[in-house]
Amino acid sequence: MPRTLAATVRRFVNHTSRSRGESYFRSGRVSVVRADSAHFSANVRGTRSYDVSLQLDDDRLIVKCTCPYFEGSIEPCKHIWAAILAADRARRFHVPSDLSLDFYDDPTDAADLDDADDGYLDEEVTPDLRESAVRPGVRGFTAAQRGAIADRMKQYWSERRRRVAPISRPAPPPRPAAPPAWQLFLSHVTPSQSDVVPARALHTGELIYVLDLTRSEMTGGLLIELLTRERKKSGDWAKPKTLTLTRRDIALLPDERDRRILDAVCGATHAYAYSGDGYSAALPVPSTFLLNPTLQRDLAPRLCETGRLLMRSAVRPAERQLDAPLIPIEWDPQPATFHVHHR
Repeated sequence: MPRTLAATVRRFVNHTSRSRGESYFRSGRVSVVRADSAHFSANVRGTRSYDVSLQLDDDRLIVKCTCPYFEGSIEPCKHIWAAILAADRARRFHVPSDLSLDFYDDPTDAADLDDADDGYLDEEVTPDLRESAVRPGVRGFTAAQRGAIADRMKQYWSERRRRVAPISRPAPPPRPAAPPAWQLFLSHVTPSQSDVVPARALHTGELIYVLDLTRSEMTGGLLIELLTRERKKSGDWAKPKTLTLTRRDIALLPDERDRRILDAVCGATHAYAYSGDGYSAALPVPSTFLLNPTLQRDLAPRLCETGRLLMRSAVRPAERQLDAPLIPIEWDPQPATFHVHHR
């Protein structure tokens, strides 16, 4: 990629001149008059129109502007910077890597430059026009005098660059080392924290199974509701509430008996069920389920073993309420014997 004037000589131009010059350039205030491999001249419109010229002389870029700021100071002005950007767009100059910036026919003595106020290097300030008016003209110098002045300016800027300390930037933080292979393997088989829900977050009360006799008679099986209840401050049980669980939550229940019962209620997962994102595990556990005769023989003893299988005392559908009294059910393993007496 070819080297640009702006990138090479920007260190010679203060920030204010660069910022304002770039604004002039982007707003189309630069009109090119001449552009070839050694010379570039343009007219820059500011408060007035000013003529700017750029001359490439080996490793020097000799600049000139007719504005009062440039004629009264040793600083490149915003018009010069706008012209430099326009010259880069024209792509006529072959820019050397050691290019330095010199002033065209500047009469300022190099000895005076060393004693000058450094403030001029930081901010563009319009000089007093009365002072610039009494300064000697620049057109009365011979070629030898102009060459001597240019050499002194080149030496001045070279010393100036050495005095400016380079900007130190902190070193970028080192990249973290790649994790070992075993850690990468475990990261794929270990569930993420978002998938692990503490058991205490599932419910804070007691899980109970409530047998609804009225609806069981209508459905032809044992209809069980999955509820939870909590103690009041008085010690009595509060009204039961419906418990919402997913199949993933079953493994987190504290009582193994509940885990076995609900696993049986949910049944086996279909062999073709999609489980790439845990879809099957996110399916809900039915809050009301019906036990057919086969499940009754297997799960009825387990439900009674928990001590939390209860029956609503209401017998009519109109009386079936969540706050109806609940009666504990116990399992008697001994077979019952029935006797019929006919008279």
